[in-house]
Amino acid sequence: DGLGLARAIRERNPRLPIVLVTGFSDSAAVAGSEFPVLRKPYRLADLSRTIANAIGDAAPPPSNLVRLQDVKRNADPNRRS
Repeated sequence: DGLGLARAIRERNPRLPIVLVTGFSDSAAVAGSEFPVLRKPYRLADLSRTIANAIGDAAPPPSNLVRLQDVKRNADPNRRS
């Protein structure tokens, strides 16, 4: 089920933000203690806020990651900054 998958993902990559979406109140009650839960039906604003909160709560990435904009900037020598 989705909760089991979320737990397995969290075990392998604790920094990855996870949001569960469900239409069942029992599932939301159980999962809500571990993960952010978005209940169906939801509005776009609710989805946006929930994802933004999940990303904001996630731990910062490891320092060896490269930002995509830096890769693009270095790949195009004719690009003006």
